[in-house]
Amino acid sequence: MHGYLLRRSLTFLITLGLAAALSYLVLLVLPGDPAQVMLGLDPSPEALAAWRRQLGLDRPPLSRFAAWLARAVQGDLGTSLIYRVPVRELIGAGLAVTLPLVAGSMLLACLIAVPLGTWAAVRRDGLAGWVVSGATALGQAIPSFALGLLLMSGFAVRLGWFPAGGFPPWSQGLLPAGRALILPMVALAAGRAASLARMIRAGLVEVLRAEYVRTARGKGLPALRVLTRHALRNSLIPVLTLAGTEFTQLLAGSVVVENLFALPGLGSLAFQAIGARDLPLLQGIVLVMAAAVLLTSLLLDILYAVVDPRVRYP
Repeated sequence: MHGYLLRRSLTFLITLGLAAALSYLVLLVLPGDPAQVMLGLDPSPEALAAWRRQLGLDRPPLSRFAAWLARAVQGDLGTSLIYRVPVRELIGAGLAVTLPLVAGSMLLACLIAVPLGTWAAVRRDGLAGWVVSGATALGQAIPSFALGLLLMSGFAVRLGWFPAGGFPPWSQGLLPAGRALILPMVALAAGRAASLARMIRAGLVEVLRAEYVRTARGKGLPALRVLTRHALRNSLIPVLTLAGTEFTQLLAGSVVVENLFALPGLGSLAFQAIGARDLPLLQGIVLVMAAAVLLTSLLLDILYAVVDPRVRYP
């Protein structure tokens, strides 16, 4: 296991470096000039050249990337071109919103999907199984931004139960911040819960037909024990794989949902950085999101061995 973790750590660093290089290449070909964006519509050539020198945009692209990578290894992600503050501070402030949003959405999706998928599998031949299957198909079909608009219109604008947008500082307490995150969490979690519930149902239906489950039932074990200790646990491996994919989709979906609900998270920050061609800020955000996805993949590999003792890593 230790050797596997060492190899995965090396792979993590290499993949992170490749992700940083790829994102830098993509940002280079985006239209627009950061210096011109900062100076306005019709700057003089002298002012434009001076700003390009100040921002280091007159240097070769490879030289700029090497300098940025050397600083990033030391924890310095540079300075935002539009905010004129360290990128690390902006990302830290954005993570304070995006991290609880994504983590809460994932937790909510699991809390909905596990009992719903299990119930649908146990009652697969009855009306309940068909109702759950239809509900999960509908949940997968509705985009998060469309559900967010419906939730905002119903529970924020008409009923006034939750704020329609914005995010209060954490210093004001957990309750105001939590109220601001509830509707975005539901909008993000609904589709993920539907996907996970369908996967749990499919995996559990297959496991419930297995020989060892019939043997456990034949020995007189209680139905709940057969379900939780023998069937459900053995059906979780494909669910964990899907959960990793769903986490990546949550990160991507947070960009739209944060802008919809005016949340000052990484998604909104990335959207603003794209519009202003703020390359240091965009590179920092891409690096952090890539690291989050890779760390999630590593964590899931470890959970495989915990859930299924048959999984062994050389």
